[in-house]
This record gives sequence, C-alpha cells and structure tokens, in this order.
Amino acid sequence: MTMTPSVLFDLSGKTALVTGGATGIGRMATTGLMAAGARVLIASRKGDACVAVSTELNSLGLSGTAEGFGGDVGSEIGIAKLCQDIAQRTDKLDILINNAGRTWGAPLGHFPFEAWEKVMTLNVAGMFHLTQSLLPLLSAAATDEDPARVVNTGSVMGEVPMGDKVYSYAVSKAGVHHMTRILAKDLAARRITVNALAPGPFPSKMTAFAVEQQDGETRVASRVPLGRIGRPHDVAAALQFLCGHGGSYVTGAVIPLSGGINVGTGPEIFGDHLSVEKITRQDMAALVGKHAGTSKWFVIDQTRIDTFADVTEDHQYIHVDPDAAKQSPFGTTIAHGFLTLSMLSAMIYDGVPDIEGATMGVNYGFNKIRFLSPVAAGARIRAHFTLQDYTEHKVNEATTVWDIRIEIEGQNRPALIAEWIGRRYYA
Repeated sequence: MTMTPSVLFDLSGKTALVTGGATGIGRMATTGLMAAGARVLIASRKGDACVAVSTELNSLGLSGTAEGFGGDVGSEIGIAKLCQDIAQRTDKLDILINNAGRTWGAPLGHFPFEAWEKVMTLNVAGMFHLTQSLLPLLSAAATDEDPARVVNTGSVMGEVPMGDKVYSYAVSKAGVHHMTRILAKDLAARRITVNALAPGPFPSKMTAFAVEQQDGETRVASRVPLGRIGRPHDVAAALQFLCGHGGSYVTGAVIPLSGGINVGTGPEIFGDHLSVEKITRQDMAALVGKHAGTSKWFVIDQTRIDTFADVTEDHQYIHVDPDAAKQSPFGTTIAHGFLTLSMLSAMIYDGVPDIEGATMGVNYGFNKIRFLSPVAAGARIRAHFTLQDYTEHKVNEATTVWDIRIEIEGQNRPALIAEWIGRRYYA
C-alpha cells in the first residue's frame, strides 16, 4: 500500500452512519468523513434538522455526500425503525459513528433519580443496542485488510474523576469506554474494529452554557493544559485515521481529544510544587495575549482565614465565627476578599515561569478588581494567568499586565477577576 495521506485516510466508496450527526461533534464527524470521500447517513430525532444540514454540507463541494433523516436511538422501537431505514438505503455499512447522547446537570444533593435512567438509556443502552442491531450490515462490509469500523463518542469525563454536576453523564461515558473495549474484543473475529473518542470541551449545544458566554471560550480554554478548546479539524483528523486504511489495525482504543485534560493530575505528592523553568525576556514578550500558566490549588482553611483576620484586625463573624456564620446566607465562614487577593503572589510564583536574569518583582497596582464569589472556609482556589502586556522601559526594567481569574474548585463562577500590573527588574 502506498504510504501517502491520500491513500491512508481516503474513505471514497465507504458508507457511514453518524447518529446525532446534525450538531456539535456529530456534525464535525460528518464533515470530516465527507471530506475524505464517504457517503454519510446522518440521523437524529430531529429529522428536519438532519435534512437541512445534509443539504448545507452537500453544497460545500466536498468529495463525499450526506443524507439526512430522522432516527431515535433512545428506545428499542426507535432503533428497530432506524435499522430498517438504513437497510433500505444500503446493503452494507462500513462505518458506524455512535455519537447521539444527552446530559443532565444538577448539583450534588439535588441530582434527580430520573437523570440516571434517561442518560444511561441513550448514552449506553441505546449505543449498545444500535451497534448490535447493525452487525449484519457491518459484517457485510468487513474484510481482513479493511475491517468495518465502529467509533463511539465518549468523553474525557469518563476518563478522569470529574463530576462537574453531570454525574450520570460522566458515569455513562466511563461505561461507553469500557463497552468499547469489550466490543473490540468480541468483534475482532468478525473483522470489525471498535474504538472511541474521549473529547474534552468542544463547541456544541452541550457546552454552549459555558463556551458561548462572554469570554466563555477563553475561560474554558484556560483550564485546558494545551490552552484551547477543541476544533472541528481535531475530530475530523481522528476519524479519518480510525476509519481509513491507516487505522485498520487499531481496535479497543480510547483516543483522548481533550488537550491534555486526560493526563491532568492532582497536587504534587513530594514537595509543594515542581519548579517552573525560567524563560527568556523574548519568550515572555511572545506570551502577550496568551495563557501563561495556572497555579496549583491552594486551600483556604479556617486557620489561614483566622491568621489574616488577626493581621488586618478584621474579625467580622462571617470570617471567624463558624457557628454564627451558619446562620448567614453563606452557611459557613468565608475568606476575606483581600485574603483571596493576597494569594496572587504565591500563585504567580507557582504557576508562571520566572524570567532569566530577573532579580525582583514589585506589585504596581491593579487596573480593576472584581470580587465575584465568596470563598468558603476549606475551599481550594487556583489562579489562571494571561499576559495582557509586556513592555521593557529600560535595559533592566519591564512592566507586566496580567489578566487574572481565581477559580474556586467545583464552581463555574470565579472568586475574582483582576487586571494586575507588576514591575520586573533585571540584573
């Protein structure tokens, strides 16, 4: 076989089904498969939307085609009807992209029982039953050299312990990953590969509540180790690999499309933190407009709050009297706003590389500070730093302007945002 991209990732002549293919990651998958030459059937409960999207995508001039129609994978009857419709359109199915899914968000203590049945039925049971029902069509397309492909949409939330108020969704995606490995083992003899994608944040209806807010994409991206959210080409490239000749020997894999969230770990076990390597002044200037670092988590416990109260002589009950604070709107003691702000020095030294030759850093003030959420006693906080400006005034002096967001673990709304000015002095 010629080892060129046009051969290794070509899907010409192949027929694919993408469930939930009209929006979000499903639409990205559909477009990527079409771009590689596939005929793509897209189905969801909203058949009209699938028809409209297929018409739109067919107008792009891609080498493949799209056909949209209605299909419900959330019930046994719906799956049976969908399989009948597919059998009328094709006598073999080369690629199945199990993408249809749903989520449910509610805080711990208020997460409803029905959220488990509704989410698990579609995300796990529906995915399994559709795959099982389409095995005859998949087997008809499979050969030793070019197996049929099943790709399941999982989530990075199924890889790492991250509830984020969508408990049944996260657990369902862990189930998808395990099901992927089980089916990969069971279907290898039939020459059907089964793999999964484990996406992090991508623009979609599921993430619109966060990504589409003002500065939402920037805020979400700052929590991703690689510093950005996912893009359509990330999904397209992964599927072109898994579904093309280049991926014919891969099965049972869960591909992390999460920008490094999948390998994020907790605090360092030995020592307070790993030292951050120093960078040059030129490197610092090149960071303008970019996320420069995130600090480790800092615990704001009652001892820290009490110490700050003693230093500042601010002994309001909401800070230092846990029993009285139970009757407050917060239900517990909270940190002084200026205590949270005072953590910035420790946070920037922990999370942002130092500059070679720097001898001293001086706080020069703030253009703005907004305290947005109280920090309860015992909470963990960390800071995200984006370099807004770096200006060298003299050979040995520079001004930095940082956009800062202090995150409270488990909360979407930050403790504070600020624009911080500092001076750096060099030897």
